Amino acid sequence: MLDEPPEKTIESITVTLLFCESKAALRGYAGPRKKRKVAVCREIATRIAPRYMFPVEFRDGDRLVTAQELTDVLADVLRSIPDDKALLMAAGNNRQQNGIARMIARRAAKRLKSAFQMRQIDNRAAMLRANNPEQKPYGDEALDNLHRLGSLIPRYRWKRTADAYTPDFTGYDADLPFARVWFDNSKVSQEWWQWECTVKLNGRLNSPPSGGADITRQAARDAEDYYDALKRHNRLIG
Repeated sequence: MLDEPPEKTIESITVTLLFCESKAALRGYAGPRKKRKVAVCREIATRIAPRYMFPVEFRDGDRLVTAQELTDVLADVLRSIPDDKALLMAAGNNRQQNGIARMIARRAAKRLKSAFQMRQIDNRAAMLRANNPEQKPYGDEALDNLHRLGSLIPRYRWKRTADAYTPDFTGYDADLPFARVWFDNSKVSQEWWQWECTVKLNGRLNSPPSGGADITRQAARDAEDYYDALKRHNRLIG
């Protein structure tokens, strides 16, 4: 990556991270019935654009460019894609998605190249956190996160409470809804995902039937654990 032009690096990062976006985000970008959610453009840009700063340095004269400025450019590029093209990002056809992702990536790279001075930088030491041995390298953190997700496989069935675009889920024990998990960005990041056990039984636990977690699966697991503890307390399971 250090040997390639900065614009090629930006293109590679953009395409890769667009394919890492959730289906819900891409559906929002494409929009149901071609009614695109404009706010999703900034949400996607906020997740992708700051990543350009790891391998590339951006300057406007003597001033270092901020992540916010990069986000503004990418969000504007995402908004500039015609509706019929954006719709293909959620069409489920990998070839078509790849074509539109590369179109977005090329436009972003061209806009950034014309707006700022760019140069490749060697950020491997920062990525490995060589100057801070108390922190794990980013690669190890990513592996730890995968192991965490693998240990949080849901024990019950979860379905969206409202529609495919609302981050709100209901847990079912057979046909009985027992809990709800939803996203609340008014909380601190460690508790963005709120959960509540909605089942009422005669015997109650001393702990509250609600809480928060940093990711969806953890919130769902906390709700499932509470529900199982409630059933054991009421002698519904061994």
